[in-house]
Amino acid sequence: MCEPGRLRSRSCATRQFDSAITAIRFAVTSRVPLKTTHGVILADEIHRIAASRLDGPRPAVFGQRGAATNHQHAHWIPIPTGPEPGATVTGFLVWVPGGLMLDEVSHLIGIRRASGRRSGYQVKGFPEVDLLLQATGTPIQVAPELWGPARRWRSLTPYLPVRYPKRQTLDEYITADIRTELNYRNLPTATVTRLSPDKGLSDHWARAFRRYRLPPEKLNDARPGLGVSLEFDQDHEGPLALGQLSHFGYGVFMPQPSGPPR
Repeated sequence: MCEPGRLRSRSCATRQFDSAITAIRFAVTSRVPLKTTHGVILADEIHRIAASRLDGPRPAVFGQRGAATNHQHAHWIPIPTGPEPGATVTGFLVWVPGGLMLDEVSHLIGIRRASGRRSGYQVKGFPEVDLLLQATGTPIQVAPELWGPARRWRSLTPYLPVRYPKRQTLDEYITADIRTELNYRNLPTATVTRLSPDKGLSDHWARAFRRYRLPPEKLNDARPGLGVSLEFDQDHEGPLALGQLSHFGYGVFMPQPSGPPR
């Protein structure tokens, strides 16, 4: 595999690595607005297109043959106008924390269009969209609204828990799940607060979102989800994406203004 700091294989010898490019941002335009509730299918489709074009020696980075387990592989993040279900997707971020090869950048910026049109049917809620390249660089350069740094973070898209609940209250379960996710990414622990008093695992806000990928996944595969806020002891930099489907736009958090410690 071509990675910075390692001896390169012969297949990597003619390829140039540029760790300065870890993020690519597109503007998303369409005749019919793409709702943030359906952003996951845009992420899934762009991932599919990218995987079909990127056939180099780093398949795990782009998910062609499974995904790396250290979360350095690609995140496909729709950027909506806000967290409300009526918000629309106006941007799209491809974020690869481990860095991109220059030829990978070239392939990715060549993705200009995506749609839910399939042989014989149209995926509901997925109009044809155009992708207009806006910037390449690092997340702080291309997606500052997801960067922070901040001590407090709030759900931009629903958090989808990873683990099965045990004999815990809902708050205990969500706190434990998120803290495990943070630890898995070598991030500090945080105070977790649910945003809704709903008693069910999926709150009213999250139920408006499509929480499953393109076929073969179906409605029965929808994950439970909910909105939460996180508070760290110190400022933390983003992007912050946790939980199931965090590489497809779920569990994305937005930084909040700082306030006095509680």
